[in-house]
Amino acid sequence: MGKPKHIYSWKAIFWPFTNQLWFGTIFSAVLVIIVYKFLAWKEKCYEINWSPDIFRRHIAESICMTLVEQDIIYPIAVPSRMLSCVWLFAALIFTTAYRSKVVNLMTFPLLQTLPKTFQELTESNFQWGLESAAIGGAAHQHFRTSSNPVNRKISEKMSLERNSQKCFTQGITKNFACITWSTQGEYILHRNFTNNFNRNPLVMSEDLSAIVGSGIAYRKRALFKSNFDRVIGFIREMGMADKWKWMDYDKEREDHLKWLKAGNKLDGTNSETDVEGQSRGLIMDKLNGPFYILGVGLLIALLKFLVELFMVYTQLGRLQEITMHILVQAGTKLIRPSSAFYSLKNSKLNFGNV
Repeated sequence: MGKPKHIYSWKAIFWPFTNQLWFGTIFSAVLVIIVYKFLAWKEKCYEINWSPDIFRRHIAESICMTLVEQDIIYPIAVPSRMLSCVWLFAALIFTTAYRSKVVNLMTFPLLQTLPKTFQELTESNFQWGLESAAIGGAAHQHFRTSSNPVNRKISEKMSLERNSQKCFTQGITKNFACITWSTQGEYILHRNFTNNFNRNPLVMSEDLSAIVGSGIAYRKRALFKSNFDRVIGFIREMGMADKWKWMDYDKEREDHLKWLKAGNKLDGTNSETDVEGQSRGLIMDKLNGPFYILGVGLLIALLKFLVELFMVYTQLGRLQEITMHILVQAGTKLIRPSSAFYSLKNSKLNFGNV
């Protein structure tokens, strides 16, 4: 499988603190706001005018602004100033700790946890496949006929990778584990995936299953059996077998480097390990969190603006209705004749008739 990949998430802005610490910080801020409100109420009740009204109207804003290291409105009353000093000291600790952890996360992002055993592989979000060298052999039959629930689950979800190169390169590009013989995997890594610094983008798990011994086949009761076993024993005791193995790996790696220098490249090996040792700039995935927070803030501000706009239009409509009603009443009073005018008109009409 490939080396652990960096984990980029917009939730990284919340990772510096645990849930308990976030709750404690928010609870402390709310508690300080309540205490400030209580002190402002007491100062107003006892007519203590040391603290101006401007701080009383911006208590919550001042408490929140200290957490982001912005200028605030300071109180003047002695009790409020004492509480302000304590809260500023606490906010200094909170912001310093948060900033140091955020810088650390941006410089060294978290790495995903790779499964180390077959059981962890079945419980992870990885996919897995059987490499071509093991298809149809003892390893394949081991997983198919095993009574172990872990091996049975491996067999059920295991894909058969006929292309050996594709099986290994999938581990670089995505969460994929290639299952093969340990010596076969080690040989392919040194032959096809090592670079000039003897590094490769793949890692091998230390967990082994279906351990099958290999040996030479010869005629029954062969005379050279004892001599052959003795020579093999001496070779392993002197460490010659391991030395020859690594000499073979070095030879294959040199051939692979010559092949790369000729302008060739394996398909599917473009990953972060290809640029190891080079300086990399910040990528968008590392700064998703602030953009998400900014988007949420803009959405809340837009909703608040629409609510205020609706309230203003509603109040203007009611004000226009009241104004029109008053104007109509005033116009009616101005247009309608008085009772004295009607009585005078009637008297003149009666006088004319006489």
